[in-house]
Amino acid sequence: MSLTCTRIENFDVDGDLTLAADLRYGNLTLTAVPGLSRVLVTIQATGTRAEEVADSVAVTAGPRRVDIEVPKTARFLGAATSLRLRVEVPEGTDLHIASGSGDVDAIGGYRAVEAHLGSGDVRVDHARRADIGTGSGNVRLGTAARAELHTSSGSIIVEDIGELRAGTGS
Repeated sequence: MSLTCTRIENFDVDGDLTLAADLRYGNLTLTAVPGLSRVLVTIQATGTRAEEVADSVAVTAGPRRVDIEVPKTARFLGAATSLRLRVEVPEGTDLHIASGSGDVDAIGGYRAVEAHLGSGDVRVDHARRADIGTGSGNVRLGTAARAELHTSSGSIIVEDIGELRAGTGS
């Protein structure tokens, strides 16, 4: 039997925000919203141990920083469970993302994006600065003033860039 468990966290923020996500697995969708003064985190797990996986995700916040962590144990709990995180942040947020396996989709505009994935695709609409790398996966960047993009196995697509350093392994 497959179950779905959804957990929602909501935080007020003040000023420039940094969102740090350390994910062992799971897909992450971020949406930058102009004028927003809060962060909304939606955690959705589907599978036989959905509630345990959703509850294992740690979300902590201060006035200018939000941390999301999917612990190592969640991967074992989630052997038959999918995990999706959706996060709304103020436009201009700094993103620091690390993921073992899963896709990252950053919709809207960000001040800086640092994303490093073992396996998964990364898509970023707009960032002033971007430092993105994936071991296996594609990188797609809309616009940026400066970017460093790497993938060992995958493609890199850039729409509009000021300064670019990029490399692929295959």
